[in-house]
Amino acid sequence: MLSLLIAAMISSVSVSRAGDFKRKHDENESTVHASGSPREIQSKKGFPFCKGVNYVSWTTGDYPYTTAWKRQTYRDSQGITKAAITSNNPFRGVGSLELTLNILGKTKTHRNGEVFVDLRYMPSYDALYPIKIRKNADVRPLGIDLSRKTVGAVVFCGKGTGGNRLGPNGIQLFMKSVKIKDGKEVWSAFYGNWHNIWREERDSRNTRSSRSKARQLGDVRECKWSFVSMRVPESAAGVKAPPYGYADSDFDPGNVALIGLKFGLNRNNTADITGKIWVDNLGWKDIVCKGDATFEFWKVNHPHGVKIWEYFGSSPSFPIKFDEGLIFKKSGIFVCTGNSVFFDYEDVEDPVTSLQRNGFNAVAIVNTEYMDNANSTEIGPVQRKSHTPREMTALIKEIHSKGMRVMLKPHVDLKNDEWRGTIRPPQNATKEQKDQWFDAWFKSYTRFITGYAEMAEAHGVEMLAIGTEFKSLIGRKHSARWKKVIRKVRDVYSGLITYAANWDNYENVCLWDMVDFVGIDAYFPSGMKRNPSLEELKMGWSNFTYKGRKRNWIRELEKWQATVGKPVLFTEIGYRSTDYSARRPWEYKEQRSRNLRLQARCYRAVLEAFRDKPWFKGVFFWLWSPKMDAGGKFDTGFTPQGKSAQSVFSTFRGR
Repeated sequence: MLSLLIAAMISSVSVSRAGDFKRKHDENESTVHASGSPREIQSKKGFPFCKGVNYVSWTTGDYPYTTAWKRQTYRDSQGITKAAITSNNPFRGVGSLELTLNILGKTKTHRNGEVFVDLRYMPSYDALYPIKIRKNADVRPLGIDLSRKTVGAVVFCGKGTGGNRLGPNGIQLFMKSVKIKDGKEVWSAFYGNWHNIWREERDSRNTRSSRSKARQLGDVRECKWSFVSMRVPESAAGVKAPPYGYADSDFDPGNVALIGLKFGLNRNNTADITGKIWVDNLGWKDIVCKGDATFEFWKVNHPHGVKIWEYFGSSPSFPIKFDEGLIFKKSGIFVCTGNSVFFDYEDVEDPVTSLQRNGFNAVAIVNTEYMDNANSTEIGPVQRKSHTPREMTALIKEIHSKGMRVMLKPHVDLKNDEWRGTIRPPQNATKEQKDQWFDAWFKSYTRFITGYAEMAEAHGVEMLAIGTEFKSLIGRKHSARWKKVIRKVRDVYSGLITYAANWDNYENVCLWDMVDFVGIDAYFPSGMKRNPSLEELKMGWSNFTYKGRKRNWIRELEKWQATVGKPVLFTEIGYRSTDYSARRPWEYKEQRSRNLRLQARCYRAVLEAFRDKPWFKGVFFWLWSPKMDAGGKFDTGFTPQGKSAQSVFSTFRGR
């Protein structure tokens, strides 16, 4: 388990300090609440107002930050070792996708390399209007309809990537569709036209046969921006592979879930290659030829070059006429119809720097481990989802280097996607069996959370959330068990401790006297209208009808807080960038129209509604992605990245 790896990694620190921590924080063994300790004093006065986010991730390798474009890591396609959005060599604008090659010609695994993006979870993109992601009956995303589209990109292949003149290396675009069969994903592939990469010395070869050969096998050249493309089949019926391409017979262009680019060695080439390839303006369009032009671009039924691709950008454009030239036998008019979608790679600022620049001062790092189901007792990491200790340490250091504080907030989720608030013994268990189950679960959880506590101590983490939304495990009957858990945590961790309770259950939590801060995942509804104003949203915090009952959320919180005497943090609060986002803030599946300004108003309403409450110590908004290209103007999810809500803290005049 990740918790065991953490413990082993820093045991030399935790073992030597455990006795000191115990004496420092637990002098009175009858209680785990260190009354009058430096920790309690800091929590009551002098603790800065938190303007924070939950920094989340779903894929191993994303910390400290990454991009939505992933390099392939299986079979024979591992030759691209890194994919990053950088400002090193943009085609236009400020950024491009930089691919690092480590091609090993005599191996089976590194002769080729692939990079791809999952279109079901779109990163930031530019277009005339939002794309539509198809979903099945269970609201599970399937992909995008790219039937008859032209997919293309401009590429810059660094020196040495082309191979030799008689055996050039190449590039091709590819895509994959997905179907759900018996609850499992079934993938089918379509690899487009192969484009040879010609070395620089080709430019000095002016023979007619050389130029003809170049056109026949593609016109990508080293150290020059070139165009690669493919035409998507019209339907799933009778899909055929293009020349030097590949197609599965059941590939469905109507449900394209992945799109990507492949670099590969010529079959006669066994050389090792290191270098860079830059990609820009990868996307798709509907481009129609009108007139009598015919084209001979490697027998592909469309004539696009870099100029045409750039001309038909994501903004409205007029038809363009190209007279007789290198590619065309006759003149023709080319018209771009429908939507044009581009990945322009303009998000060159890393997410941690962006947090600092936009006025945030605290980050809750969310790392998730898993149980098989609600009745399991074992907790452990899942490959490709849970982060390694090294990745988490790198993120902690990165956040601290930017002057921001860290809260470590480990989550436990269920592999079957049930909510963690339903964790419980088997329904038909006897009382004795239930007691045994609870003992086993809390033993497993103690091992899990103390591993994170040791990591937090070793790296100066300011706060630790010792649990999140365990609605079924946090009642009074479990008070003694939680005391044991927290005592173990206090033994190895000297920082502040909180617990993140669900918004509709914070009054029923048994452990508020054991922690330093009350944490609430505050998804309180505050507005029923489609597009409420800022004043209406602020009013909703003190006057809202929920389930037929008038509620004043602020007064209720204030009255209850006086009984526990602990400062309050909103360990989570979030709003999607859609209409009705304040109606049921926890909802994430419902299809609603995009509304970026409402999300920003919801953020500001929270800050202004609580700004004068001395017991209120701040917020951690849900969520901030480690992906540089997350969010954007067409995104309807929770992240404020690339949207107007991103800058709310930088303009907020409060504490």
